[in-house]
Amino acid sequence: MAKVKAELDDIQEDLKQAIGILKEKVKKSNQSGNAMFFKEAIEGIPEFDGSTVPIKKWQLEIDDNAIIFGWTDLHTLVVAKKLLTGVAKLWLRPQPTFSTWPELKEAITNEFDNPIDSKKKQQFESYYEYFLNMREFGSQGNLEEAVIIQYVIDGIPDQEFNKSILYGSTSYSDFKIKLKNYEMIRSKSKTNSTTNKVIPKPIDDKESKCFNCGKRGHLSRECRFKDLGEKCFSCNSFGHKANQCPTRSNVDTLVKQVQKKPLDEK
Repeated sequence: MAKVKAELDDIQEDLKQAIGILKEKVKKSNQSGNAMFFKEAIEGIPEFDGSTVPIKKWQLEIDDNAIIFGWTDLHTLVVAKKLLTGVAKLWLRPQPTFSTWPELKEAITNEFDNPIDSKKKQQFESYYEYFLNMREFGSQGNLEEAVIIQYVIDGIPDQEFNKSILYGSTSYSDFKIKLKNYEMIRSKSKTNSTTNKVIPKPIDDKESKCFNCGKRGHLSRECRFKDLGEKCFSCNSFGHKANQCPTRSNVDTLVKQVQKKPLDEK
């Protein structure tokens, strides 16, 4: 009996050792697989040196991969740091430690933001000329056509409602047609605005009337009687208004007296 028990104990101990060895192998296998998986994911994202790749496109690549592969914020931060090279890597060295990917993203954006983001259409540029300049500028950063088109639309100083005709283009050829139509609509709109604008009629000295003396042919500021005060249009003298005219008061008194006097009987 004691012998059987000893054999069972030996078997149990061997099983424990075997399970421990198996767990260790699985752990190493998972670590190796994750490392390979992580490495393959990073290889699909371009490095960022501060100038070659547009910063927004690079950040979008990282964010998309983080969602696809289920990276944590710490994983994403590590990936972003590993992908920094050239000037961007030199910039990172003296910087304070970034604990999250959003912190690093904001700092990089402030330092290396692509000037195309803030390039707006100037008044001296035609819409087509502005488009060509933006296309050349964007091609230096290897931007896709759809991205450059969006930058062009954003840079046109107009309300979004008016620019709605420009949206939906995925190629330069299609966008150029829409841009031409937009420019034509804006040009007609400005022409109609100018045509419908009420232009004040010039004052004709012969038709002008002086509100000081009541005569035509001059304005109140040019009236030679303006120093005499306001004109009474009841007695045609200056110095008081018609409702304050003493002559009118006398007339009003006489009228009232006549109204009170009874009519003679026939």
